[in-house]
Amino acid sequence: MPDMLEKALQLRSGLRAWFNSDRHLRSLGDGDATRNSRLKKAFRDNWDDRVGNEKFGGVWSIDKAKKNDRHPASKKALLIGRENWTGEVAKVEHAVPVNVLFGLFWNAETPDAMQAVVDAYAVAVVAKEEDPLLNSHRLRSEMPIGWKPGDDPLARWKTVGIEVPGLC
Repeated sequence: MPDMLEKALQLRSGLRAWFNSDRHLRSLGDGDATRNSRLKKAFRDNWDDRVGNEKFGGVWSIDKAKKNDRHPASKKALLIGRENWTGEVAKVEHAVPVNVLFGLFWNAETPDAMQAVVDAYAVAVVAKEEDPLLNSHRLRSEMPIGWKPGDDPLARWKTVGIEVPGLC
């Protein structure tokens, strides 16, 4: 089993065990794991660390991204220059929103389904000026209508014209 897939399956197993053993944690999302903010945060932090580190050399912050030449960036963010990236002008953006990715992750019942989640995972630094494009197309936290696992994970960015060299 490829390393990223193994890490993803281990993470799901660990988060499911935590969720199932902690009544308080389950109550925070009314028993629905995909609505549980603490579980989603644990997913995001661990997923970015485990899978993001493998794919992109780490994806935790603008400061770390600007020191990592493997970290993808949009054309507009690259025009700003890695050395000039700050939270004022750029941000780390997931191609598939974390909420969507978490739902896919949580419900992946087979290694093939989990591999589709690993394959759909991409992040890039984008210019803050690109952010309103996602909002204006109602794609802040959703994928385009009809998108499903196995489809182009960059569909949301492509819909609004965010170009990420090396990914698009």
